Amino acid sequence: MKLLFNPFEKYNEAQLFIFGLAGVLLCSFLAYFFNLRFPTVFNIAPLSDVEIWQPLTDNFIIIACLTVFLFIASLVINRKTRIIDILNTTLVARSLYCVQPLIMLGFSAAGFDKFMRQAKPQIHDLDFTPGQLVLILLLSLLIIAVIVWYVALLYNGYKTATNLKAAWHKVLFGITLLIAEIITPLLILTIN
Repeated sequence: MKLLFNPFEKYNEAQLFIFGLAGVLLCSFLAYFFNLRFPTVFNIAPLSDVEIWQPLTDNFIIIACLTVFLFIASLVINRKTRIIDILNTTLVARSLYCVQPLIMLGFSAAGFDKFMRQAKPQIHDLDFTPGQLVLILLLSLLIIAVIVWYVALLYNGYKTATNLKAAWHKVLFGITLLIAEIITPLLILTIN
């Protein structure tokens, strides 16, 4: 269980980098295959037509933002923090998003993707069977679990890289994630 939430203490930087990069590439390919984009650090969005380079660019913008912001914050905590440790943290955590396109496939099976792809979905447009609603609820809980796991990986990698100890270090980590969540979509819209 510890390995799932904190692989940073067990594996070396080369192994983490290779695993993280492979996971991000797979994640980007799956997103392209299922017509999905990553508009922010935490979100995934279904679209009608996605170019192969768009999810990959989204992921690399997110990774770059998280790496830069977390590294800047880490220097406040520990000047000896290495950028490769922060990069590996973001790559490994981001590789978890391989699961999100598969979860979105479940939403398609429930018919929810048609509702979400509408220009302006309205609540009165909802027309789901009880079975579909249960599936949507379970998949939504699964997405929340993946996001919690994602944040836990970011936190544990950041903690390992910086020797995070004080409460204000944790607050700084949270603020940094919020800043990345705000800045990333602006960069994605501008660049991609």
